[in-house]
Order: sequence, then C-alpha cells, then structure tokens
Amino acid sequence: MVPLPGLVTGVLLVVIFYFGKAVLMPLGLAVLFAFLLNPIVNALHRLRLPRALAVVLVTLSVFSLLGAIGWVIGQQFSSLATSLPNYKENIHDRIVSFHQSGRGGVMENLQDIRITIEKTTEEASKAVPPKEGDPPAVAEPAPAAPASPPPSPEPTLAQPIPPVESPQTSGLLGGALGTVGEVLGNAATVVVFVIFMLLRQQELRNRVMRLAGFRHLTVVTQALDETGDRVGRYLLMQALINGLYGIVLATGLYFIGLPYVVLWGVLAALFRFIPYIGPIAVAVLPSALSLAVFPDWQHPLMVIGLIVVLELITNMILEPLLYGHSVGVSEFALLVAIVFWTWLWGAIGLVMATPLTVCFVVMARHIPSLEWVEILMGDNPKLKPFMVLYQRLVAGDEAEAEEFLTAELKRKSPTEVVDETVLPAIALARRESSHDRLTDAEEQRLHESMLRITTGALPSPEAPPPDPSRPLLLGWSLGGAADEAALRCFGLLLPAGLQFEVVPGQRLTSEFHAEIEARHPAAILISATPPGSHDTARLQLRRLRTLFPRLRIYVGRWGVPEDVADASPLLEAGATAVFTRLGEAGGALTALLREAAAVDQPPAAAV
Repeated sequence: MVPLPGLVTGVLLVVIFYFGKAVLMPLGLAVLFAFLLNPIVNALHRLRLPRALAVVLVTLSVFSLLGAIGWVIGQQFSSLATSLPNYKENIHDRIVSFHQSGRGGVMENLQDIRITIEKTTEEASKAVPPKEGDPPAVAEPAPAAPASPPPSPEPTLAQPIPPVESPQTSGLLGGALGTVGEVLGNAATVVVFVIFMLLRQQELRNRVMRLAGFRHLTVVTQALDETGDRVGRYLLMQALINGLYGIVLATGLYFIGLPYVVLWGVLAALFRFIPYIGPIAVAVLPSALSLAVFPDWQHPLMVIGLIVVLELITNMILEPLLYGHSVGVSEFALLVAIVFWTWLWGAIGLVMATPLTVCFVVMARHIPSLEWVEILMGDNPKLKPFMVLYQRLVAGDEAEAEEFLTAELKRKSPTEVVDETVLPAIALARRESSHDRLTDAEEQRLHESMLRITTGALPSPEAPPPDPSRPLLLGWSLGGAADEAALRCFGLLLPAGLQFEVVPGQRLTSEFHAEIEARHPAAILISATPPGSHDTARLQLRRLRTLFPRLRIYVGRWGVPEDVADASPLLEAGATAVFTRLGEAGGALTALLREAAAVDQPPAAAV
C-alpha cells in the first residue's frame, strides 16, 4: 500500500513538474544530453585533452550537427509540402482502384441487401391503409426556394477595389516568430546547462552527496552510479542503433527511388526513441508517401518490405546484442509513463519518457520509502513464486496454478521448485489458517490441490519394486494437513533406494512409537511446519530420544523465508539434523543410503 506521505510527495512533484516545465524541461533535456555525451568527453579527456576543451568541442559539435539536421529536415519538409499536389493524380487512381476492388464483393452485396430492405419497408409502410379515427394525412407544403441574394454591384474604374485585410496573417506571423524564438531560447538554455553539467560533474555529485548526508552516503552513491550507468548506456546504445537504422533506411529508400530520403532517415532515427509509437510512425509515413508517389504496387511493397526487414533485424539481433530488451521498467508501466510525460510536457515529454522513468525507478529502488514505485513500475515483480502459486490456489484456479508450476519447472530443477515454491506455499497456507484467514476446509482443499498439481507437474520416475531390504524412512506429520502435504511432496523427490512412508497425523504418539519399534526404520522425519509447532516438536524429540537414543531423527521446518526459526533448540532436544529445504536433506539421506549399503542391512533402532 502506498504510504500517505509518499502519495502527497508524488502529487506535489507532479504539480511542480507541470507548472515549472519552463525551467525543468530544458533542465531534463540537459541531463539526458549530459548522460549521453559524458562517455565521449571522458574518452577525449583520457587522451590528454583538457576537459574544458573536450566539453566545448563535443557539445558544440553535437549541437551544430543537430542544428544542421534540423535545417535539412525543414527544407525537405517544406519541399514535400509544396510537391504533394503533384501526386494528386496517383492518389485519385489509388482511391478509384480501392473502390473498384470492392465491387461484387461481400461488402457491396451487404450494402445492396440493406438498401433493398429499406425500400421494401418504406413501400410497405406507405401501403398500409389508415385506421378509423386517425386524423387525415395533411400534405406537407413544398419547401419554398431560397431567395437569391441581390447581385453585388461590380466595381467600376472610378471606384477602386479596397485591399483585403487579413487580421489572421499578422497573428500567424507573430505566433510563428514567438514559437521560433521560444525554441531557440530553450535550445540555448539546454546547451548552457549541458556545458555546465559536463564541466562541473564532480562538483554537482559532491553537492548531492553532501545534501544526502553521511547516513545515506552509500545508498545515494549506489543510486547515482546505477542511474548514470543504466541511463547512459541506454541512451548511447539507442542513439547508435537508431542512427544506424536511419542511415540504412535512407540508403534503401534512395535505391528504391522514393524522394526526400534524408527526411525519412532522420525522422526514423528520431521516432525510434519513442517506444512502441515510434516504430509505427516510421513504418506508416514512408509507406503512405510511396503509395502517392509511385503509380504501381511494386515500389510501395519494396518500401514496406525494407521497413519490416530492418525492424526484425533491429529488434531481434541488434537490440538484444547491445543492451537487451529491458531497461528496468515493465512494459505496461512504460506505456503509462509515456502517456503521463506526454500530457505533462507534450512532444518533448514523449521523447524523454523512457529515460526519465528509468531514472525514477532506479532511484526508488535504493530509497526504502519509495519502494512502492519500484514494485509498481519495475520489470521484476516483487511477488515471489510461492506467493503466486498460493494466490492462484486460494482463488480456486487450479489450471493456472499448474501452468505456473510447469513454467517454473522449465526454468529450475524439480528440487529448486519444491524448495522455493511448493513447500513455502504449504507453509504460507498453514500460517494463514493459524490466523483464521483460512477455514480448515479451505486449507484442506488447498493442500489437496497443491499435492495434485505437484504430482502431475513433477517428472514421475518409475517406481522400483517393493524391497524390504531397502532402508526405511518414516515421515510423521506433526501439524496435520499442512505437514502431511509437505511430507508427500518431499517424498516425490527422494533418492532411489530409499523406502518412504508417511504416518498420518491422526495417529496417537504411542501408536507412532509402537510402529517405530515394530518396523525398525533407518530414520524418521518429523514435519513441523511453523507457526505453532516449535514447542510441540521439541517435546516429541525429547520423548523419542529417550526411547530411541540411536535413532536418526530429522526435523523438517518448511516455512516461508521470513518465518524460519532458530534450529538450535531442536538440535538440543535431540534432533540429528533440521532441514528447511529439500536440498539440505539430500546429503543426509545419501549418507544414510551409503551406511545402509555398507552394513548390508538397515540399522536397527535400539530401545
């Protein structure tokens, strides 16, 4: 749950970002450019170039290049807008072609049927005679023809035509000049901020450290380093990939014959910084122009094929190779962030959405009070596997629970799945039942479902034929249904050559002691799932150790990771070993088998 102070802080930050965008938006752009250019400046500085000179050289070169690209884009865009009327004949032919292709098809037949039904209904309604008592139908008068306006007097030579005043012209010109001035002013502010940040990088970092204080020095250092590394790497690799994409696309379009290839190459490189939306715009704009420019279908298909091939190569080879698919933010959270930053800062926010969101998520990961941000927006959900399995079983969705367990078995070994998912889920059900959040019937149903899907999902080895000479391991469920389910899941992965039987928890203690005396097991395993079984397990251990001093007595404390108690009281009470995981029991059971094989008979329990 989001704490109230964190919620108030978040709302306050949104208000500050919205009303302070005139300052914060250029500052945010400058931070992103500083992340992008800092590796280049550091590389030049390592080559013995003074840092101030490297900063000025890199900054002016990059922004001069961006300005030149912007000027070229403006020229080509203006030329495209001027030449579009030349292609209206091709556009008209395309529309006619689409219209003719639908003739005789399903849509036209449905349209004819609709028109026929409407005409039939109208004729039928006119043919129905009026009922008695209905007022006679009065014919509506025909609408009068609109009066034609009097002809305006034509101007004579003696009466000059007054000039047409356009008050919108001056307004548009003033608005355009204001927009250009605002863009240039923001660009100059960004350049100054970038130069200052690159020159005073260490000073700014030290100020942040001093502001954080001594107690938070480690956390802030880790957050700043991870933010700089992740965002800088993302921006640098994305710029490299998108630049290469734009160059290859422009080259391919040039050979196909599409005009204004520089415009499409630069727009493709820029649009691909926008997740999800950018690649769609990259595909739509050149494809739409190719339909207007070329009279045939071959060239538009070549343009579409080129874009599809480039997208496949970029998404499946280049991006996973250079920086991977993930930037630390979930896909849904990234979509929400794109909408949020676009609403907040417009087109600039659309471009800055991904790096800004990554910065916030990484910072929240290192600040405990903002952990909810990382939980909601991080790419790794905080819900652990045993919680997912338990939640699905509580909801009664056994099919999805089995599907989830099968998916876990594809990524992990069966022992790891039982240790990290199945046994903790059983322990969680027992804990919820002890707090009266589950009824006894619900807990029993959950354990039965857990055992059923675990048995079905785990690989079932071929059961060996009964052999009384094999060492016997007796399992005793101390706490009822939960411990019995845990023991049966435990028995699915025991090493071959070992007999395993579960003694139901309904048996009296004296009956269990009598069974030990009669069957002489090599060892017993007491399942004592917390909570509430610790003291009972210690009492039973003292009795068993008194009656059977040489017997191996193992205790299984299958709990959720947060509930694992200290094992020393159980060891002092007489336990041979205490297990919390199936993996821990493997070594002890293997040693038990080796010892039984050495003496060629199961070790007898002495009374």
